[in-house]
Amino acid sequence: MDVILSASSKGGVGKSEIAKLTAYQLNRDGHDVAMMDADIDSSNLSSRMGVSERVEHTDDDLIKPVTKDGIKIYSMESAFDDSSFSQSGEFMRIVIRNMVNGTEWHDPDYLVVDCPPGTKDIFDELVKVLRDDLLGAIVIGTSNTIDDVGRMTKVCNHNHVPIIGYIENMSGVYAEGQLLDTPKSKNLVAPFGKGNIKSLAKEINGRYLGPIPLCHDHSNIESAASNTIKAIAVAINDAKKPELPELTEGDKGFIKNVLQALKATIKTVNSELNVNELQHRFGNPDNPKVIALEIEDAKGSWMMPSKVHLKLENGLNVLRNPDSVYGGVSITSQELKYALEGERVVMDSPTALYQSDAINTSSYGLVDAVQMGNATVWGEDVVNYLSLLDKVFTEVIDESKIQQAVKETQTT
Repeated sequence: MDVILSASSKGGVGKSEIAKLTAYQLNRDGHDVAMMDADIDSSNLSSRMGVSERVEHTDDDLIKPVTKDGIKIYSMESAFDDSSFSQSGEFMRIVIRNMVNGTEWHDPDYLVVDCPPGTKDIFDELVKVLRDDLLGAIVIGTSNTIDDVGRMTKVCNHNHVPIIGYIENMSGVYAEGQLLDTPKSKNLVAPFGKGNIKSLAKEINGRYLGPIPLCHDHSNIESAASNTIKAIAVAINDAKKPELPELTEGDKGFIKNVLQALKATIKTVNSELNVNELQHRFGNPDNPKVIALEIEDAKGSWMMPSKVHLKLENGLNVLRNPDSVYGGVSITSQELKYALEGERVVMDSPTALYQSDAINTSSYGLVDAVQMGNATVWGEDVVNYLSLLDKVFTEVIDESKIQQAVKETQTT
């Protein structure tokens, strides 16, 4: 099974429609296709596909998707009378895992996933749980959402998700069998602009798949955008499973080394810091806060701690059992190692992992991990405290000494 994500960091740009068009084209090409609606808190894929039936359960208590026009479909809309969920990120992560692993997909050729808008919890969980089968993402935007498309590209690059191609949706207006233009200038009518997505794809060495216009009669969209829809299928056929850099999440020896690296870093920090200057520049010396640094893949192991409590008071201190905790950050050992080293392995271009020769490193810290969706935070103003720690590592002490401390703790 090859998984294709229909993705954008902004809502309302047509991800669901393009997921549908992609699934139907792959189906017409003779492939066994399934679709999953990962937009959990506003599921509407069933309605969009014209499905009114409800999902059923197998004897093994798996979900049996609804089938329409030969395509298997699972949307929360087909499981609940009211499919609107307003829940925490952790709840959404659990639902995604259940949808992927608890559904009787029957190993289709392709699973097309309609992603929710955004780049955080659900997208991160989708990438993790589908990693072994993930072929790549189709990134959708309108010409006036170019910054959002750039943001989605950066998130994909950081999470080693190759981009199969870019689509500029709502590009021009189609009515009465043709693209409309203004009577005097003969320029195409383009209420959302035109051409910026194509320019961006060219600039960053991405693959531009084409435009899809707004249609006066929505039933005409397949004929209005036939070349682009066919280009999507061709690009999917051209793509191959990416060659991923080796990751070590969950490895107990690796986690132990990262914890040792953290201790070494703290020791280095305290030997280099002017504590009074630091606390007056970046913190409140009269009310130092405690934050929890939770290592996600160390959970459930009695052999090592899954949380480290940090407090900036006369140095950066590790506390065993603090009376109160101000907030926290949850991060995997791999991402913490990147943050401590100050750099992260990323793709040089949207198609880098198909080429196997365009992998590089980029500067990286705790705040970057949060911004990229590779770490989650909780607690009032905890992001400000994270920014403080990031500044400690980048502005106050010699970063090369931190990196050296980390390297000295790694196993050979």
